Amino acid sequence: MLTVSVTERTINSIQVTWEELPCESRGGVITEYNVRLIDENSVIKYTQTFPANMMYVTIPSLATDTQYTFTISATNSHGEGPQTMIHVSTLSLGKRKTVY
Repeated sequence: MLTVSVTERTINSIQVTWEELPCESRGGVITEYNVRLIDENSVIKYTQTFPANMMYVTIPSLATDTQYTFTISATNSHGEGPQTMIHVSTLSLGKRKTVY
């Protein structure tokens, strides 16, 4: 499982980062990361595949004060690995940007 962290939240965006898996946990060379964002109504709002050397994403244009679920997984020559899930919400109006 990947270690995923929220690194920034605003009223309409969220940034998350993830750490590279240790060699002994990979089962092969990681070729890409798969990121999905699901809103509080279980609607997939975003899905994207990133190259193995990119380990962060910032998603803009989100609804204010809304709970989202990120799922992030690594893919190697054997296929997609287990998903790591993290729940995070955008800030409500009047709140300042939060950087972690």
